[in-house]
Amino acid sequence: MKNSDITKWQTKVDVSNKILCQDGRMVALESGLYAVYTQLYILAYPEEGVDEARADSLWHGVFRSNPADGKSVERAERAEEQLMKRYWTLTWKGGVVEVSSHLAGIFNLSSNDELSVRWSILDEFEVSPDRKMTYFGMYKIH
Repeated sequence: MKNSDITKWQTKVDVSNKILCQDGRMVALESGLYAVYTQLYILAYPEEGVDEARADSLWHGVFRSNPADGKSVERAERAEEQLMKRYWTLTWKGGVVEVSSHLAGIFNLSSNDELSVRWSILDEFEVSPDRKMTYFGMYKIH
C-alpha cells in the first residue's frame, strides 16, 4: 500500500485569518489555537471481470511539519507529526463503492506550521475532486 499527500486544492484563503495555502499545505502564519477539518470522498472501482468480495484497509490523516525545525532541509526529509488519523476497513463486492472520511480537531499551532492531508492509495481507489465532497481547511480560534 502506498500513501500520498493530496496537493490539488482549490484555494479560497482569507489572509486576514492568518493562514496561507501553498503546495497543497495549509500554513499557520502566527501561533495560536486552530480548528482543522478535512473530508475525503473516495470512489472505489472494481477490477474488470473480478466479482469476488474483498476487504481493503484504508486511512486518512493530517500531518504537521515546520520548516524552522528542518532548517533548509528538503520537505521530504522534515520530521512530521501525525495530528489526526482515521483507519477503516472497506468490505465490498463488484460495482462502484463510494465512502467518505471526515476528521476535525482543535490544535495549538506554532507560526509556520504546515499541515497536509494524506491517505492510503490502492490502485482501484480515487479521491473525488468535487469540492463539496472533498475538502481541507482551518481557521484561527484564538
